[in-house]
Amino acid sequence: MRPTAAAISVSTQFENVGDAWILRELIRLAATRVPLWVDVTRCPPAFVANLGLDSLPSVTTVPGLGRLVSRVLRHRRRGGRTAWFLGPGGYHGERSGSDLAKAWVATGVLASLRMAGAHICQVGASYERLGPGHRGLLVARGRLLHSHLVRDEASAVYARSLGIRVHGVAADLAFADPTWSSAVSPDAATVALVFRSDQHATQPAEVTDFSFRLARAAPWVRRWRAIAQVERDRATASAVADAVSATGSEAEVALVDHALAAARDAYRGCSHVIGNRLHGLLLGASAGAAPVPVVDTERQAKIVGAFAVLPDGPKVIASDSPDAVERAVAALRDDHPHPLDPKPAREALEAAFDRLLGAPTNGVLDA
Repeated sequence: MRPTAAAISVSTQFENVGDAWILRELIRLAATRVPLWVDVTRCPPAFVANLGLDSLPSVTTVPGLGRLVSRVLRHRRRGGRTAWFLGPGGYHGERSGSDLAKAWVATGVLASLRMAGAHICQVGASYERLGPGHRGLLVARGRLLHSHLVRDEASAVYARSLGIRVHGVAADLAFADPTWSSAVSPDAATVALVFRSDQHATQPAEVTDFSFRLARAAPWVRRWRAIAQVERDRATASAVADAVSATGSEAEVALVDHALAAARDAYRGCSHVIGNRLHGLLLGASAGAAPVPVVDTERQAKIVGAFAVLPDGPKVIASDSPDAVERAVAALRDDHPHPLDPKPAREALEAAFDRLLGAPTNGVLDA
């Protein structure tokens, strides 16, 4: 029997509009099918504004995790079933100390919900380079999941090798966005750059050096726009713009880490978006820029996986390859940038939610 309602308690990186984007799409996919109860009490107001809750009449905000759990249990006592959604996103590294302890307490709450009949679901996660404590937590949590759909095949293989239960692959939730533009901007005079440099000690120097060499090798580009859509990328964006300016090219910085609409607007009019920030590449593509992923294929495997689910996705350039700049320049020279078609991934996501919750319904839904 399918759930007749759904619930989610939002907790994530609030300074990251990419996380806001995928949570917005998760909420929309659920709320167009069943009544959805959402706890946003841990979220800053600016982050909540990105989720589009006001546009979904079937969404009810619930003040606090405890009240959300109580509502789910009350719904079950009345004979209803609820899908409890965990947040999407990347899982990597280690968790320890109080952070790990809190995660185990949360897992205990999930176990109680499952015993009460809730369907614990996770859609849109990816996994790489997990530490032993984090791995043990996720193995245990995986046993509670009614449906666990990861966003790329590499994550599925890796998670299963660790003993984490996975039920399938359904692509990154960003592809579900119905406002995605399929038109590219081949005549635009601007190229967007969106980089992170917080994964290892030499990454900041590598990112700025690549940007400098790229701008020097592509003097016909009239303007470069370094975009920070994650708060901790602000210094990186400024350094990238400075590196590009040192070649004599025009460079500007767009700091759009708290507003999803502003972040998308920063990519409009750009012919290409080059970088190693997954949702920067995808948000740029959704605004008409052709994506050119230049990534550390070991530390950023989720980007490789995200594009691998597309039948005709862009070719990923390894950032440490000797010809990385030349390959990026070749992409910029293309007079007809290749649009990123999200339709196959979107259809797969819609079908996955049809199986979980039923087909979309028009109008206000009543639990």
